This record gives sequence, C-alpha cells and structure tokens, in this order.
Amino acid sequence: MNNPMLTSQMAQTQQQQQQAMMQQRPPQNLQQTQDQQQQHQQQQQQQEFKLDSISRVKNHYGQMKDALMESLSYGATNLTGNNQVDQGNRNAGEVQHARFEESIEKFYTLCDQMELNLRTAIDSQLQAKASQLNTNLISIPPVEVQKYAHYLSTIRNQVVFAKDIHTALVDAAAMTTSVITTMDTSN
Repeated sequence: MNNPMLTSQMAQTQQQQQQAMMQQRPPQNLQQTQDQQQQHQQQQQQQEFKLDSISRVKNHYGQMKDALMESLSYGATNLTGNNQVDQGNRNAGEVQHARFEESIEKFYTLCDQMELNLRTAIDSQLQAKASQLNTNLISIPPVEVQKYAHYLSTIRNQVVFAKDIHTALVDAAAMTTSVITTMDTSN
C-alpha cells in the first residue's frame, strides 16, 4: 500500500515541477492554462475527498499489517541470533537489533495514526448525530399546483364577477343621475 504522506509529497513535487515548466515557457493559450489549473484543482479536491478518516484507516491497515510482518521477521532473526550467541556460535557484537526497533516503531506509529483517525471518525459521527438531533428540520409544505382547467375556470369566474361589479356600478350611477335630475325638475 502507498503511504499517504509519500503520495501527498509526490503530488506536491509533481505540482511544483508543472509550475516550473509553465514558468519557463510562455503559455500558448491562456484558456488552455486555465483549463489545466481547473483540472488540477479538481484532482486535488478528489484526493482530499478520498483521504477522509475511514479511508486513511483502511490505507493504514495494509501498511500496519506489513509493518507487523516485518517486525515479526526481524524479531525472529534477533531471536535466532541471540540463540546462537547463547550457544556460543556467535559473538554478542555481531547481533544487530536496530532494524527490529525501527520496524516496531513504524508499527506503533501506524497504530497511533489509525487510532487518531478512528477517534476523528467517531467524533465526526457523534457530531453529525448531535447536529441532526438538535437542528430543526424545516419542512416545506408542498406547493399546491393548480391545473390548467381549474385555472381557466377561476379566470372565467373572475371576469364574470368583474362584469357584475361593472354593471352594478353603472346601474348605481344611472340611478343616482336619475334621482338628481328628478330632484332638479321638481324644484
């Protein structure tokens, strides 16, 4: 499995090399350069998305397994060497323990990283759960959609009502003028 630190370092190195190459030669097309930058940003976002806590744990699992196997191998070699020293077949100065110590340190480092990532994942899950419990969900009532036939009948009713009001106002105006004219003629 690839080490995420090495992967990110390699990605940064590639990015720096691309930037250096772009600075050395003038861009032929500004749009092409912008497209390349957008693609690079999208790739970085995808890499960041892939490196969430659970993905890191999965990545570290394979590395941890390899480191444990390496540590056990070096441990077995050390035990064999110590056995040979005890039997007098070898001198004590000939046995090297540095590789075992380095491999076990690598194993413990990976275990610590996995523990931190698992704790982070648990904390984020607990926070998301608390957020869902304590946040009111705003329910939007469904918008009542009026069918076209119903819309037409509503408009027809409104037109009829407007005509009735107009007729009533015209009749009232006519009655008012007739009352006024009869009053004027009677005086």
